[in-house]
Amino acid sequence: MDPRLAIHFVHSGSDQSLKFVSALAAELCQSAETAGLSVLIDTRHWQPDAPGEALSKLLSRYPCTLHVFVVLPLQPELIPPPAGSVLATLTRAAEDNSTWVMLVQVCEPHSPRLKGELQSLCMPKSDTDRVDCHIQLIQAILKKLQLLLFQDSTKPKLFLSHAKYDGRKLAEKFSKDTVNRGLDAFFDEETISLGEDWRESIRDAVVGSIIIAFETDQFSSRYWCRHEVMLAKVTDRPILLVLCQQKGEPQRAPHAGALPTVRLSLPPETSGLKQVLLEALKQALFTFVWTATTKGGGQYPPQADVGGCVFVRTPDPISLLTDDFKSLRCTVGSTWLYPGPALDEDAAAVLQTFAPGVRFVSLLELD
Repeated sequence: MDPRLAIHFVHSGSDQSLKFVSALAAELCQSAETAGLSVLIDTRHWQPDAPGEALSKLLSRYPCTLHVFVVLPLQPELIPPPAGSVLATLTRAAEDNSTWVMLVQVCEPHSPRLKGELQSLCMPKSDTDRVDCHIQLIQAILKKLQLLLFQDSTKPKLFLSHAKYDGRKLAEKFSKDTVNRGLDAFFDEETISLGEDWRESIRDAVVGSIIIAFETDQFSSRYWCRHEVMLAKVTDRPILLVLCQQKGEPQRAPHAGALPTVRLSLPPETSGLKQVLLEALKQALFTFVWTATTKGGGQYPPQADVGGCVFVRTPDPISLLTDDFKSLRCTVGSTWLYPGPALDEDAAAVLQTFAPGVRFVSLLELD
């Protein structure tokens, strides 16, 4: 069954922070829908001290749905939560890693805090702070779904592809920020242990990471930069191209086809780097949900009949180098499914040159 997301609010009815949380929920909803998750925003707001029976019934009624409960600032008398209350039911469920419940507490400087496994967000004072909250939520949802669907408790890893000549300082600044957020980042050869084969180390790092490629003026002229992005494409890794050229490139390399991009002005502002991280995590969530849906036991539309032959993004000639495709491309009449809009006639003709007899079908064409 395909994973879904439900967003609920827990508050006492007089919170000034409800406006902020509603806006954040709308942004989160948009990100989740872009990632392919069906999303429900619960219009019924839960009283923290109300009896928890109705909540228990709700949680048992919707399988394979990640319930994100956003708890607004609490009164001191509600901590610890009253026995049998909505808040007590939630904290107990959130402590169990096998339940589809995620608890998010919005805190003000002096508001009391719940204990246990939950995500805490400080009330933002600016747009940059709100982006921070969005990053934390996407990161937490990705980690929770990863644990529930694949029993994988490792934290997301980032691979920062960059040209040393004009991209090192940028990648280094970004790396420090991501490490401070509890994420692992593969930055350069200093990440490789002494005695390891650096080529194998780079390959292993790419295959297990979210790829962020900083496309500076020199990026496309560097073999290993191009190789890292192409390796990520043929191994179906989430990729984000960060466009930060100042003068331009003498020749554009073919690695960039059908990849998402975000523009970053140089020198980068902190808010710009945060937006890069947010977009990269969105791409990771999309890739994860799409893979879980199509390769991890999810259901194709009845008319698809694709037999597990799926791309994680709109295909281009480099995509045809994936191991799955190389093993099946000689099968005339096989169908390959991909997300996003349908290929135009010219793009489809190019792919047919490399894979005659294979049908490339967008999921949107099957709706």
